[in-house]
Amino acid sequence: ISDPVLDVGIGKAFAQVGGCDHEKFMARGADYDPGEVPHTNLPYCIAVEGLDGSGKSTVVRLLAERMGASIVTNPPSSMAGDRAANDAQPEGKKRAWYLEANIAATAEASRHQLAGRPVIMDRSTASTVAFAAAWEGRSADGNDWPGQVPRPDLLILLDVPEPVRLSRLRARATIETNEEMRLRLDEPFSSRVLESYVALGAIRIGAETSPEEIVRRIMRLVENGASSR
Repeated sequence: ISDPVLDVGIGKAFAQVGGCDHEKFMARGADYDPGEVPHTNLPYCIAVEGLDGSGKSTVVRLLAERMGASIVTNPPSSMAGDRAANDAQPEGKKRAWYLEANIAATAEASRHQLAGRPVIMDRSTASTVAFAAAWEGRSADGNDWPGQVPRPDLLILLDVPEPVRLSRLRARATIETNEEMRLRLDEPFSSRVLESYVALGAIRIGAETSPEEIVRRIMRLVENGASSR
């Protein structure tokens, strides 16, 4: 964190945060004609959210292929084996573990970004915040986002009609979690979760269409410079 740029100037502010790597800066498209948009001026980190059954993982894979991006899951793969055990913990301990997972996932995403690659996140801190608020009987707002976790440049919420979502889940024949049971049986709870995503800056996209069409819609947002910040 630097002193305000308007107070100390860009040179001193950069020096206070360690400066920048000029070669990487130029490699990312910094050398462009004045008045034009650099070709790399796109959301560098896109997080895709959605309730289970929304087609999220398929969209993440196709979008990453389209953009030549790295995929980061949340929780990250290094912590995925502990997820089931922590899902069974009391709500407070469960959310604390998910916050640790959020921090680890965003650190992994940052490493890809520093290497010059865009990142597509399969879930983000938005999930932890949205569900925590919903369990408390309220909808989240921007102030609930933990300060130690960077926000994605673009947050997408895949929204699918509930009958379609439940039909997809039944086809998977997986064990229903307590959280998923609450979503299925408690419509106000489900509504709070979805409202929280939007309050956190998510752009809602109908996910009842094909994954390829969803990716095209997201790419149009990216090309038009959409942002959730």
